[in-house]
Amino acid sequence: MSLPHREIFYNVWSRYQEGCQLTPFEASVLDVLLKYPNYINDLGRDKAYDIECNPYFIMGLCLAVRDQIKTNRPHGVREWYLNKRELIGDSGAEELMMTVLKESVLQAYGSNEMPCETLYLKKLQKF
Repeated sequence: MSLPHREIFYNVWSRYQEGCQLTPFEASVLDVLLKYPNYINDLGRDKAYDIECNPYFIMGLCLAVRDQIKTNRPHGVREWYLNKRELIGDSGAEELMMTVLKESVLQAYGSNEMPCETLYLKKLQKF
């Protein structure tokens, strides 16, 4: 396997299957893998994906959103999440964040720019 971002998921799954002790980061990756069990069979396969349905991109978005909530970056995102989860639950709020983040990342990628945290948060606040 030649893509390091893919190897992270494969290696964590392998270590989990072997019963190895996981680091806190690996445990967070495992939690995402368990959230998306339909992606597990493709781990370790060199396969091309369309960006919209790339399981590594989707799982990476999930990790990024969880990190945003934990670190409150961009500033105010944790408060938005806590308020939104009261209305639509943890999964609903997380999925909404992933949708908006995905849109922001793809838009920035198409423009050959870095995603803007301020615009991302403003988009979230519209919901």
